[in-house]
Order: sequence, then C-alpha cells, then structure tokens
Amino acid sequence: MLRIRWFVFCVIVASACLGGRPAAAEQVIAAWRGGGFNCPLSVSVNPTDGSCWVADYNNNQVVHLAQNGAQLWRGGGFVGPHSVSVNTADGSCWVAESDNNRVVHLGASGNQLWAGAFNQPISVSVNPNDGSCWVTDTKNNQVVHLAQNGAQLWRSAGYPTFNSPFCVSVNPTDNSCWVTDSYNNQVVHLAENGAQLWRSAGYPTFNQPQFVSVNAIDSSCWVADTGNNRVVHLAASGTQLWELGLGIVLLVSVNAADGSCWATMANGNGGGAAMHFARDGRQWWGGEGVTGLKYPASVSVNPTDGSCWVGDIGNGQVVHLVVVNPVVLSSAYVTPTSGMGNTTFTWRVKYWNTDNAPPDQVLVAIWFPTLKRSYWYAMWPLYPSNVNYKGGVVYTFSRRWLPPGAYAYRFAARQALNWVPLNVYYAYWPSPAGSYRSGPTVSGP
Repeated sequence: MLRIRWFVFCVIVASACLGGRPAAAEQVIAAWRGGGFNCPLSVSVNPTDGSCWVADYNNNQVVHLAQNGAQLWRGGGFVGPHSVSVNTADGSCWVAESDNNRVVHLGASGNQLWAGAFNQPISVSVNPNDGSCWVTDTKNNQVVHLAQNGAQLWRSAGYPTFNSPFCVSVNPTDNSCWVTDSYNNQVVHLAENGAQLWRSAGYPTFNQPQFVSVNAIDSSCWVADTGNNRVVHLAASGTQLWELGLGIVLLVSVNAADGSCWATMANGNGGGAAMHFARDGRQWWGGEGVTGLKYPASVSVNPTDGSCWVGDIGNGQVVHLVVVNPVVLSSAYVTPTSGMGNTTFTWRVKYWNTDNAPPDQVLVAIWFPTLKRSYWYAMWPLYPSNVNYKGGVVYTFSRRWLPPGAYAYRFAARQALNWVPLNVYYAYWPSPAGSYRSGPTVSGP
C-alpha cells in the first residue's frame, strides 16, 4: 500500500506588546488559497517565476499554478502522482507516478517529454545543472539517476543496500544526492556517480526517516526523522549539527537563501503543527491570518521571497503562504483619556519593522458609541524625517468635536507586498485583530 503521511500545519500568532521595543516575530499570511484538489500530495515551487507544480493524487492529475494561484495548466491521464520536482533551468517538471509505476518528464507547458517504467516510484528530485533526475524506485529497493532525456545514468543495488528508499534531494552545488533509506533506518549521501559518500548508523540513530532537503549553499541536509519524533540538521560530512524533538516529524523543506527550514509534524490525535527554524535551530513563528489548514501534506519553499506553498489535504486545497516583514505595533495610546467634546484627542502608535521597511499604511479605528460602529482613519508619522523603521516610527492622528460617550480604538498596519492584495492586514494593536482598547471618554456639550 502506498504510504501517505498525514499532518497539520498551524501558525502561531505573533503578539503585540505595550511599551518598549518588541521582540521581532515572523509573520505569515495566506496570500492565496485554491480549492478543487483531492489529496494534493506534493508541491514544487519554481523560484524563477514563483509558479508551483502540484501532484493532485486522488484526482490523478498534475497542476501548474502561477505565483498568484492562477491555473496555468492541468493535466489528467495520471494514476496516483505522488511527487513532483521542477527544473528551474527550463521550467520542466518530473513526476513520480507511483500507482502507474512510472516516472514522467513534462515540459514547461505540460507536454510529455519522456516516460519510463519503475516499481512504485515515490520521490523525484531534479538537478538544474544538467536536467538529470534522481528517483526512489521504492518497491525495487533502488535509487536511480536519470539523464535529462530519460537515459539511465546509474542504478543502485537492491536489498539490502537499500530497503524501501523514500525520498531523494539533489544538491546542485556538487551534484550529489541525499536519500532516506527508510526501512534500513538510515540516511545516505551519494556522489553524482552513485558512489556512497556517507551512510548513517541505523536504528536508533535514525528511525524510519522520511524526508530530506539539502541546502545547496552549505551542502548541509535537514532530515525528518519520523520514528524518533525529531528534526535533524546534518553537515555535508554527515556530522550532526543540531536536532530538536517535535512530535511525529514528517516533512522538511529548506530555504537555501538563508539556510532556514520548514518542518511539519502530527501529534497522532488529529492535530499537528509546522515550524520555521533558522539554520542554527532558533524557532521562527508564523503570523496572523493563517488559519483553517487541515492535514497539509507537503511544503515547498521559494528562496527568492521566502514564501511557502502547502498542499492542504484535509481541505482539498493548495495554499500559498507569504512571509512578510517582521512587523509589530506597540506603545499605543490615546490622550487625553477623557475630556469635553471640544477637546483635541490624539491617538498614537509605534510601528516597528526589523527589515526597516515602511508600511503601506498605518490606520486607527475609532468606535463611535452614538453610531454603534467604527471608522478607519489614516495616521501620519509624528516626525516625518524619521525613517528608521527598524528603530520604530511613531504615527499619530488627532480629532476634536466628538459627541459625548465612551469610545474605543484599535490600530492596524498594512504593506504593499507585490502581488499580495493590499487589503491584507498583518499587524494589529491590540492583538488579535478585532480587539479594542477603551478610550477616550467624552463628556459635556
């Protein structure tokens, strides 16, 4: 039976703080969600144009999506496509069609370039240097290296050299390939010609490792050591750099631009999580607005912008997550807190951005008790010459002649993020979105 792993992706909301300089917190928004999928088991992003290929397993289709989620191509005639891997050099895509026991090479437009017979191939990984592709020929207990035209360059010995190899990840820097040899409980590093560069010890060092993802910048490799409930970071030599126990870890995807890694996990009772780690193991958390994911089965990171595509199996959708600049609103208040109707009331909030990027807009929402609704107003820098957003910039808004009553307020910041809709708010005070702080209280005529 085909081994399909289930897990949940969740993102922790970054909280705003009152007063002082806030700690930087990564924030993530769902820039696009698209339904109509049935078990999107694998995703592979092309950083050249930001597009993404999807193995839509139960629909027996492969889908090519543009960066904004528009469908570029959808092709049927597949039987249980399990893995996709895009060639960034020419935009073509390799497919491990597990239930049809073959590997297929598609052109950028979806036309079939080549197809060959295998025995339940589970994983493919393309080397953009020469267009070659590594394959786990799982039921044959072998790893195979194919040329761009499909010719076999190398094939490993079978059992016991490999025992149900599950995942391959090629390193274009030296053309080597990392393999999870799941049933042997090992991780293997192979040279371009198939020579073994390193092989880990077996159980309990690794216990049914599932996915590997190599960082081409430093040739290190991240491993989802599923049976040991941990993520492991290995140097090119196989030396362990770092590990962390996280629950049932299933999948890893590395961002070569900064060496960070996304890891997904399940907790066995319908819940789960995904975490974003720096290369040294520091954990970065996602931000507000990413909700409603259920059993996301795959992730693929785009190193050009840090965004991440997710195959959300439980909801039958694919989601594109965008990592926005770490932004926090803090030190917020209204002054005076009470006064007559002809008093000038001033709202202020400090905007912080650790990437020193200006906001698209900072807004204050004021709740009018007499109207029983709130209105949004644009705020402006208190000191226009201060453009040190990394150090914090104070925004202000003033208003007078308020009718008597008890008011409330909140703040929001938004930013133009290329193709991401501008009405996606990603920083709030108070947090979460929709929370208000009381004030001011207006009395008199």
